[in-house]
Amino acid sequence: MLGPKATISLPARFLSEVVPNLDHAELRVLLALYLRGIGEVGGQVAADDILNDASLLRSLAADGPAASEAAVRRAIDRLLARGILGSADASRRYLRLGTATDVVAGAVPSMGAEQAKRALVARLYEENIGLLQPIIVEELNAAARLYPEPWIVEAFAEAARYNRRNWRYVRRILERWATQGRGPGPSGAGASAASTARPSGWVQTYRRGEHLPDL
Repeated sequence: MLGPKATISLPARFLSEVVPNLDHAELRVLLALYLRGIGEVGGQVAADDILNDASLLRSLAADGPAASEAAVRRAIDRLLARGILGSADASRRYLRLGTATDVVAGAVPSMGAEQAKRALVARLYEENIGLLQPIIVEELNAAARLYPEPWIVEAFAEAARYNRRNWRYVRRILERWATQGRGPGPSGAGASAASTARPSGWVQTYRRGEHLPDL
């Protein structure tokens, strides 16, 4: 762990592009990792050191010790899913900075539009469905690549209006718009925009004339 007189230098881009996308627990965990030297060249931190960090656990202990440890585990999972953290080994015993924080070392000029869009989809999922699990990340990233951002935002909103808060339902809405055309709406996207979201080899999975699926 860094000494009491040590300083941590973070570039403005990290503060403006990464930090605003973090929730309270994620930010606390990331700061604890920096205090343990994860930002140094070749820096890595044992996951157990963070899970047993008394100061960190106290800061998240509103619902008790067990809940605070669970909050740390969830925060680590989300930081891994977002690419802010990476794992130095397959078992995730050791953590390092991920590709999204290459901006910290100046390796890339910006988080980039694609990563920002992935972060948006992850945030929408957490706000409307629940905690982001690594198993669903690839599907969310694929949707971020495939569909226009206004469609994704509105699909989550429509699922919430119908009280169908699950990813399968959101995905089916997006598939329907891609195959049938979204039509005029708040995003201004019409049927012509659907062609830009439909990949080669697309197979229609939504029956024409069918109402929203009851998943």
